[in-house]
Amino acid sequence: MRIEVSLTELADMLTSVIEGSIVVSRVFSTQAVLAEQLLQYRTYLRLLFNDASLLL
Repeated sequence: MRIEVSLTELADMLTSVIEGSIVVSRVFSTQAVLAEQLLQYRTYLRLLFNDASLLL
């Protein structure tokens, strides 16, 4: 089963993840936040598009 999604909304979500991570990394003085959140977004996309083989 595949869920219908808007690619525009996924792009907006990526922008939000990046901008939010930058803000959080500045507040907490850590650079790991951006990388961690991008990995979570990647996992979300893989689950969304039903590509569990790429989760490893």
